[in-house]
Amino acid sequence: MQGVSLYIRIADASGRRKYVEAKAPTPSKPKPQQGVYYLRYEIQEQRGDGSIMPRRVWEAVGNDYGPANAALHLKHSALWKQGKAPFMSVAASEGTLLLANAIEKYLANITALKSEATAAGYSYALKAPQVAEDSDSLPIS
Repeated sequence: MQGVSLYIRIADASGRRKYVEAKAPTPSKPKPQQGVYYLRYEIQEQRGDGSIMPRRVWEAVGNDYGPANAALHLKHSALWKQGKAPFMSVAASEGTLLLANAIEKYLANITALKSEATAAGYSYALKAPQVAEDSDSLPIS
């Protein structure tokens, strides 16, 4: 499970309650589904023995789609900033290509194959978005 998902708990025809992934209102179905909206996400927690294990969380966020969707984006942002999201693992396993290394390898190929001006443009475009100093340690898949 990656990131944060929005679910709604609704009753089916037989009256049984179940969780289904919430869908945004569309022009053909302008009225959102009725029920309680929940955020579903996974956080990394440290156990007593020092090991880090994932824990799946259901968090109720209300009965309205609009505020629930806003809560989805806020929770995603909060987990990202806290480093608790599962996709935030910074330690790369053996043989994992890091983002900075992949960029450098790609730019070396571009420099060898393209003109100097093209290589400079590619270099600027790929290096400008790196805002955080620790972005060199983010693994790519």
